[in-house]
Amino acid sequence: MSTISIRRNHGLSHARAVEVAGAIAIRLKKDYGVISQWQGSVMHFKRPGLSGTLTFNAGQLALDVHLGFLLAALRNNIAKSIEQKLDEEFGAVPVGSKRGGE
Repeated sequence: MSTISIRRNHGLSHARAVEVAGAIAIRLKKDYGVISQWQGSVMHFKRPGLSGTLTFNAGQLALDVHLGFLLAALRNNIAKSIEQKLDEEFGAVPVGSKRGGE
């Protein structure tokens, strides 16, 4: 099984981050059949060939995606697409990076 692990800093409030993640989850369900559920600050998600978690902590998010055999071949493309979407939706930057002017 192939894994994608992404860590990002973001400037959203916890409530806003959860709201944005919820909107993304709705689109993923509609477009790809991804089922998600919240347990505290952790969103668990799955569909055939893919599962994972999205966790929010003070100003950070952690995404871990486990890809099945068929999707593993597309790992790099999937990871790049996820990173771009996280950066757009959350105004996120890689952990250890600084936002403009900081």
